[in-house]
Amino acid sequence: MKTIVLSASLFMATISSMAHASSCSVENMDIIGQKAFVDIAELKTSYRARVDTGATRTSLHAMNIEVIDGVDELEANIGKEVRFVTGNELDEHHHHQAEIVAVRSISNSFGTEFRYSIELTMTHQDYEQTVEVNLRDRSSMGDKLLIGRNWLECRYLVDVSQNPTEIL
Repeated sequence: MKTIVLSASLFMATISSMAHASSCSVENMDIIGQKAFVDIAELKTSYRARVDTGATRTSLHAMNIEVIDGVDELEANIGKEVRFVTGNELDEHHHHQAEIVAVRSISNSFGTEFRYSIELTMTHQDYEQTVEVNLRDRSSMGDKLLIGRNWLECRYLVDVSQNPTEIL
């Protein structure tokens, strides 16, 4: 019993210090599941997204990525326009063009790669936020949008037992 009480106390202290360190109040956060339906304003479409607390930034499925008047040095393309095709899990495709706001080095199980980032406005239920989103071909993945900590931060706690019940 002492172990359980001690563990619970340590857990609450950790949560409290994490909330204090990032100046976020856990009491004001909403719960989100491991999957969520998210609308992207610029694309006028919804995606079933996978919520990933291990990902620093949000990632969107993008194919045929082309920088307009692009150069070989990736960093030199910041501020230029990028064109791409995206599609959700229902195979609804959209052509989009946006300004490159960053080039990020992303490490994952496949190694390290560089990705262009743009800004998109994403909405889940009543919460809307514009965040940096990197572009990656996610054709082989079931979820075409991955929600990272940059969208979750100070707003959501993740409960992996929750699944979305709404249908697109």
